[in-house]
Parts: sequence; structure tokens; C-alpha cells
Amino acid sequence: EDNLSTGSFVLVVAVDDLNEELLRTMRFLSVCGNPKFYFTVLETKRFQKNDTEILVPHLHGVFSQSNTKQSRRGRWSESEFFTKLEEEFSSELQAIYREIYDWTVSKADRTWFGTGSVNGSVTFHYLLNGQTVSVFSIYTNGYLTVNFGYLYNQLEESVVHEFYKELIEIPPFANISAEYNRWPSVRVEDAFLNHPEYLERFIKIVEIFGEKIQLGLKYQ
Repeated sequence: EDNLSTGSFVLVVAVDDLNEELLRTMRFLSVCGNPKFYFTVLETKRFQKNDTEILVPHLHGVFSQSNTKQSRRGRWSESEFFTKLEEEFSSELQAIYREIYDWTVSKADRTWFGTGSVNGSVTFHYLLNGQTVSVFSIYTNGYLTVNFGYLYNQLEESVVHEFYKELIEIPPFANISAEYNRWPSVRVEDAFLNHPEYLERFIKIVEIFGEKIQLGLKYQ
């Protein structure tokens, strides 16, 4: 009774297939106001072969302001970003984040830290005729988003489409949405842990993408 009256409870949203809209909605709700309850998403995919049916659960993060001692404001720094990662992930996964970050610093025209109150982010930007081209972001909640929602408004659709076609050749990106008004995401752990070759391919694709848009070339 006390927990209900004070709002100290867990809200579990159970779905058979987690989509990007729901994930973004949960993130948004988690930073509204100062709730004592927190959100989590339970995805239960159904697999069936002949007469055998299995539900495979997958718990997606905890989205809550109450998980932090104090809601922060302002732009994240490199030290804050990696301190947060140290609290959440294994040293192996931290090393992958560090590799992505160091490469971003060396190759992106601009490395942009986010202002999230709970989760930090780093975004890879190219600059084209003084305009920002936002390619992808990595978050301290374990996800990498491909920023099609921005690219679609900045570049010709054919260029975005060819970038998409190359990305889905990498197995962990094979099922990302082809709807370019979205920000599809993959878990960094699922995509790259134990698969350094997938990270190498991702890096190469992003670099080639940058070279072509800077030269104003169309994909053939």
C-alpha cells in the first residue's frame, strides 16, 4: 500500500516484439518529471517447430531517473561517459566502446556528447557544406542507434538507401528498419562482442559513406 501510494513500483511493459517507437517512448517517459517508479520492457519472442512452442524472454534495460542519485543536466564529458560505462558493463564491452569512441574522435568531423539526464551518448557527425550529418550514436545504456531520421532530412534518399543496404550486410544489422524516418538500434554487446570483424566492417562502411558524401558522389 505504501509503495503504491508513493509511486515506488516497477512498470513492466510486455511485448512480443520490441519496436523502436516503444523503446523511444520508454526512454522519453523515464526523463519526464521525477518519478519514483521505473520502467522496463519484457520482450517475449515466440518460436515454434512442429508441436513445440517456446517463449524466449529478453529484458531490455531499466529506464528510470530514480536509478541515479541526482538527475544531471548539461552536456556529458568523456570522463563522465566512461565512468558510467564502468558502472554498467564488463571490461571487454568497455574496450569496444573505447575503440568506437577513439575512432570517432579520429575520423568524425565532430564528436558530439549528448545532454541526457540518465544516459550519456556520443554521436558521430560529418559536416557537409557547414551542415551537420548525424550518422550514429552510442549510449551508456548499451545501444547503438543509426540516425536515419536525421540522414533522411539531410541527404538524397538514394544515398541513405545505399548506406542502409551496406549496413544490413553486417549480420547484427540485418533486421534494422528500412523506414528512414526512424532511429533503429542494436545492442553494442550483441553486435560486436566476440565479433571484432563486424565492428571492422561497420567502421569501414561509415568511413566510405563519409568519403562519398564529402565528394558529393552518388552511390553506383
